[in-house]
Amino acid sequence: MKEGLENAFRKNILQRIPSALFLAALLIALLFLQSNNLIYTVVSIIGVMLVVEWYKNAKRNYLLGAGILISLLLGLFIFPHLLVLNVLIIGIFWITIVFSIKFQKPSGNSYFSFNNLFLSQFLIVGFISSAVFIFLEHNEFGVNKFLLLFLLVFQTAMVDIFAYIVGSNIGKTPITPSISPNKTLEGLAGGLFFAAILSIGISILISVPLKTISALVLLLPFAIAGDLLESLIKRSSNIKDSGSIFPGHGGLWDRLDSHIAVISAAPIVFILCFNLA
Repeated sequence: MKEGLENAFRKNILQRIPSALFLAALLIALLFLQSNNLIYTVVSIIGVMLVVEWYKNAKRNYLLGAGILISLLLGLFIFPHLLVLNVLIIGIFWITIVFSIKFQKPSGNSYFSFNNLFLSQFLIVGFISSAVFIFLEHNEFGVNKFLLLFLLVFQTAMVDIFAYIVGSNIGKTPITPSISPNKTLEGLAGGLFFAAILSIGISILISVPLKTISALVLLLPFAIAGDLLESLIKRSSNIKDSGSIFPGHGGLWDRLDSHIAVISAAPIVFILCFNLA
């Protein structure tokens, strides 16, 4: 039994390597080129791919979904003051999810399912708004915005990796059995602890201000919340994976759920840390 679990663990890790390397290469390229326009383009393309995947799971016309998203993004371009409002709303949404996700239950009639097309647009527009907001700032968050993107993506990936490693080896206590029985309290604690240690260590080495480090650590729980929310959406929709674009990871939502939550919540968390501390 133990040998079978170890083989499954190794197989899962090996399946994740290609997609992890691809995403790492993309991030390194973005950091090296440091182009705002390239960031906006990549984020927008990701947004369209996310909405297409969502609409396919809902068995709805994905071209319609992509068209609606593009129209909404054009609206933000025409009325840029709406960007700040979107950032505020999506930030409050994710803060609410962090504290309420444990009490949610999967249901075919749930608001949190692939059948809720409004939710897809809300999450994606909020994610893109927050990403754009970060890159419109001029080091107001205490660190170069491209370095900030790296730190956000890096620590979010570390939460996922360490939560999986710790949970697979010593996890016994499910966090939310009805949503994701394989995710354990031990895995969550391990993921948050080791990701925090790494994030703080790297931030100190590169002289990141204390307020920025505090905001980064406060954003770690959002990675868990994003993962659990996507699990809730899949269970409510009776879907195992959101897609099959990444070997070992499933679909785009499966791979980016935690990153979407963290980046969406980042502006409001940074603003609170820098104004209340």
